[in-house]
Amino acid sequence: MSASAARVFDCIGIGIGPSNLSLACLLSPFEDFKLRVLDQRSSFVWHEGLLLPEAKIQVPFVKDLVSLVDPTNRYSFLAFLTDQKRIYQFFNSRFDAVRRTEFNQYLQWVSRNLKTLEFSRKVVNVYHDRQFIVETNEDSYRANDLVVGVGRVASVPSCARGKLCGTLVHSSDYLFAPASVNGKRVVVIGGGQSGAEVFLDLISRPPATSPAHCSWISRRSNFFPIDESPFTNEFFSPGYAEHFYRLSSAVRRQHANEQKLASDGISTDTITRIYQAIYERRHLQRSGITLTVSPSSQLIEIHQQRSQWQIAIMRMSTGQHEVIEADVVILATGYRFELPGWLDPIVADLEMEGQEIALNDDFSAKWNRPVPNRIYMQNAGRMQWGVADPNLSLISWRSGKIINSLLGYCAYDLEDRLPAINWTSRSDPLQGQASA
Repeated sequence: MSASAARVFDCIGIGIGPSNLSLACLLSPFEDFKLRVLDQRSSFVWHEGLLLPEAKIQVPFVKDLVSLVDPTNRYSFLAFLTDQKRIYQFFNSRFDAVRRTEFNQYLQWVSRNLKTLEFSRKVVNVYHDRQFIVETNEDSYRANDLVVGVGRVASVPSCARGKLCGTLVHSSDYLFAPASVNGKRVVVIGGGQSGAEVFLDLISRPPATSPAHCSWISRRSNFFPIDESPFTNEFFSPGYAEHFYRLSSAVRRQHANEQKLASDGISTDTITRIYQAIYERRHLQRSGITLTVSPSSQLIEIHQQRSQWQIAIMRMSTGQHEVIEADVVILATGYRFELPGWLDPIVADLEMEGQEIALNDDFSAKWNRPVPNRIYMQNAGRMQWGVADPNLSLISWRSGKIINSLLGYCAYDLEDRLPAINWTSRSDPLQGQASA
């Protein structure tokens, strides 16, 4: 389809994940604003490879797509519970946290009810000619502004790249792994929440489907819990995000490293259940499965020999090397942001901040030439906006910032008044406004 025949909108969102769902929800009251959000998948699903029955989200349910910015919005988690006729039972159940399967149901409910989403639209090309032209496998679109929310991709260690198969999988595909683990030697690599959930699932299976041996390996010095204390949770507040953004690049890098366990630790509930399961397997049930838990162990190399994997690790406390044999390996090695290929024609005109596109304080990309049109980046600025950027906690606030910028006025009041911590000096004009 030619650019002249393209469908025209005020803004095109690319990628239908929680971030752009939040944007679409908070834009829904503004009916005169023409938004379209595209995704190559046929329908919405969230972390489908890790939708384990007992897995829980690590934030309160009120940190949904809209509530912290607009608690009256029709797409809140409470509105979902009410619509599904389960709100009384939900509260009577007294869950300590929402299960990931239920939060996925909520997100799917939102995606079914929003009229601004289009699935089965794979973006193949984006270029700029006074407006943005977005070409997909089905249609062509024009828009003044873009919001990129394609999410993160699986991070695979360099020694394992090109080797993924049925018996070597990333944790994001754990539930789709074709290999049976029954009676096998299974190794889980990665000491974060995903690794913990996979390891717990493996060691909790009944004998008929259980591995013969299961190892859990992490380069961290122990299996640490997530830090959910009140002052640490201030890192997930708008005031701290604004403060972090104004710091120098060197200071931001230092703080990001120091704050790792604020977002990348294991929930206390999961750690406790793992420890209890290990105790039960070893001392009470006397089941056939044997277990090994090895922190301070760095993956060095992995290669396949006949039908098994040879995993070379280094014990970081001693420097000793060891080879572990396994039939199945799960890489719970996290995620990374990767610029989509269709942005290549434009990237050269954008400023970079390290490995990230440099962002303005409204999350729009910084052009290195005068351009009136904007590209907003969702979940793509952790080293500029802090540990909360890839987290659910501030997605509604970030969407509100983007919407205020798109509309050109303060549609949502996002001011963080009377912060618990004075992150900036009293001479800072923004601090003075917040305390007024």
